[in-house]
Amino acid sequence: MGIDDELLTRNEVMELFKISAPTIYRWGKKGILKPIKIGKKVFYKKSDIEKLLNESYKIPEDN
Repeated sequence: MGIDDELLTRNEVMELFKISAPTIYRWGKKGILKPIKIGKKVFYKKSDIEKLLNESYKIPEDN
């Protein structure tokens, strides 16, 4: 993790994706989002969120 990589809270990720806490938990278990635990708090790298958003909007190429 780079020093410039911003961390988002669970609530910020829920608001960004319009999803529930159980969904974030499942995404963590499936490896879709990797949680970062600092003490008792859980964060997510903003760069991981941006990557996930960009991948979800990719247009498939014609074969």
